[in-house]
Amino acid sequence: MISRNSVYDNDPAGYDRLRSGWLNQRRADFITNRLMGYGLPAGALAVEIGSGAGGLLNRLGRRFPDLRFVGIEPLAGYVDFARGGAPTNVSYVTATAEDAEALLPGRPRAVLSNDVLHHLPGYSAAAKAMARRAATGCLWLALEPNHWNPYTFLKQAAGNGERNFHPRAFAQAAEREGWRLRSREYLFLIPPFVKEAPAWMKAMERRLEGAPMLAGGVCLELALS
Repeated sequence: MISRNSVYDNDPAGYDRLRSGWLNQRRADFITNRLMGYGLPAGALAVEIGSGAGGLLNRLGRRFPDLRFVGIEPLAGYVDFARGGAPTNVSYVTATAEDAEALLPGRPRAVLSNDVLHHLPGYSAAAKAMARRAATGCLWLALEPNHWNPYTFLKQAAGNGERNFHPRAFAQAAEREGWRLRSREYLFLIPPFVKEAPAWMKAMERRLEGAPMLAGGVCLELALS
């Protein structure tokens, strides 16, 4: 079971407000641009693991009306909240990634996980479940906190319901299930408590975010062989 944060597990609207701001705008823009680059055919299915209150997936559904999206989220209150703002090509299931294999309406061509894998007690079960269901060549885009950043490391180690994400351990667990690592990128510099970043801060982020010790996030892209 994913616990977002014990303060917000029963407050999806509050969690949705918490996820607003510059960092999540950048995450959404990055994922949108990457999906555009994938060139998925009309009707292709994309799945988000840990879709939360639906902010990202509902936005993607409006941006890509020719694609189908399914959000997998274990907190029923979050699923109900997300459904309230969902376009017609976006649906949600109350389940964990490990248990959702039989609930997906087709074989995904893309898997998205945004700031969620670090909540899991292990990576193997989710990687195995997605591999069993996904289409050959499916791309998995995983954005997570970067444990090489000292601030992020301490924040994740001490936070409610948080853990540090270990890219190498995830990539190895995924590889055992047929997922091949295609790339690793370091992203984001401005911390989540900054809701509106000034121009100078955005310029600094663009200049420095690729440094592993400075970046707040890491992105792994994998493909199912």
